[in-house]
Amino acid sequence: MATDISGTPNLHIIVTRDGILLVRADGAAAADFQTHYAGFTTSFGPLDRDGVLDTFENEWPDLLAINHDAIRTFTKGIAPAQPELRLVMNGGPP
Repeated sequence: MATDISGTPNLHIIVTRDGILLVRADGAAAADFQTHYAGFTTSFGPLDRDGVLDTFENEWPDLLAINHDAIRTFTKGIAPAQPELRLVMNGGPP
């Protein structure tokens, strides 16, 4: 599930100088991410699962293709203890 208990979207795409992460964070804002992620550039969110997939499809279709299964699993909330997913860039390690 890509929402918190109240149904509010809680997924964020975080862009840093070193890569892109998908983060599950209830009530977080860009300022929270700036202090937590070194090299923070920007963020998208909060988003629901469809919003995440649409954003990747529009902004980074190649990255979506490489990480499709991992993104889908993360956005479904199958591993809720996993608060973030560092995405594989260009077929290399995350």
